[in-house]
Amino acid sequence: MLDQWEQHCKFTIGEWELTSPTVNFLDLDREASPQSFAPLLEPLPTRDSSYRVHRLWGSSGEQDHETANEVSNAAFEQGMTSERWLGQYLGVFTTPGVHNYILFQLPIPVALDTRYDKSSRTVTAALFYRRPWEPSEFWVRMGSRWSLSLPLRAVSDETDVGNGWLSATVSHQIDTVDGGIQVWAGWGSEPTQFRWAGARKLGEPITPELRRRDFLSPFYDLARQALSNHIGDAQDVAFRGGQRKGPGEAVFETAIANACGALGYPVLFGGTTLSTQGVDLVAFQTQGNIAYAISVTVGTDLDGKIRQLRLVQSRLLQALEPVWTVKLVVITGQPGSVVIGRDKQTAIEEKVLVLTVDDLQGLREQPPDLDSFATALQRAVPHPATRIVL
Repeated sequence: MLDQWEQHCKFTIGEWELTSPTVNFLDLDREASPQSFAPLLEPLPTRDSSYRVHRLWGSSGEQDHETANEVSNAAFEQGMTSERWLGQYLGVFTTPGVHNYILFQLPIPVALDTRYDKSSRTVTAALFYRRPWEPSEFWVRMGSRWSLSLPLRAVSDETDVGNGWLSATVSHQIDTVDGGIQVWAGWGSEPTQFRWAGARKLGEPITPELRRRDFLSPFYDLARQALSNHIGDAQDVAFRGGQRKGPGEAVFETAIANACGALGYPVLFGGTTLSTQGVDLVAFQTQGNIAYAISVTVGTDLDGKIRQLRLVQSRLLQALEPVWTVKLVVITGQPGSVVIGRDKQTAIEEKVLVLTVDDLQGLREQPPDLDSFATALQRAVPHPATRIVL
């Protein structure tokens, strides 16, 4: 099709004729992840894993800045980026104010289902796909954590499951389920990179704690939102008009508070709603009796955040110690690369743990990796003797 379009010719597929679009820019994203594409016109069968798509998009013409500003203001009120707002309300991820726009999404009809038989301690992975793919073109790995050292397992026993779909499976008996088992699948031509993953660990006992942790994603579904968006979009939301806080910071604060709650930490939340001085939330980890006093920001003014947190430290200590050990934490939606050395040094001197969006990547996964977030919170503050090169 692209070859035909480059010659300004129509491309014919079946009874359809696709005319070369009037755009001067085209980009092809192969095997795009679910976070980057618009809702499909026709939903695919629900499986444990997400589907992937080939996405072709392009545009041309000058940007209508008036329209772009209107979209930007509407998105800001909702605490979103313009692209995310357009994707949610119009169903199209595009640049606001650009009139000539084209988007093709071709779903890759491959998905993964997983199940666990407790009586036989057997994990089964089932790949669902359509022709022209064959079972020999896929591999499966199983383990408690992703590692290239895990053996590649082939799927077999192909079965026709109807409506053009086929299925092939592989089963493996495991000796222990400590920590649970996860399943990944990929192309045979790419043995080092998985493309599909099971939604949750298998073999773990269903406990109230596990149900609570698993409920974080369905809870965001009730708002037609995703926790990963509130973590990933945080660094893209800019302050305006000298406002101390905006909607983008409010949803980021809420995301951090909800992640702490899913971990089982009772949370007292103030944030933008209460404008609590110096601290946005306090999360109580009963194991070890640690009270995380957390200040959240989407900006880079870490020095100000650290000093505001220190100003209320004595009141926190008076109210909570010696029963609780208070740990001061500043969390920013910006990457660590933009945090200046002077602010890092201030954090060390003031004994404040600083977490950047780099430390929150586990919360962008589906389902969220809460353990990595807990590990980040438990990280020790560098010793005051540590010096940062400015």
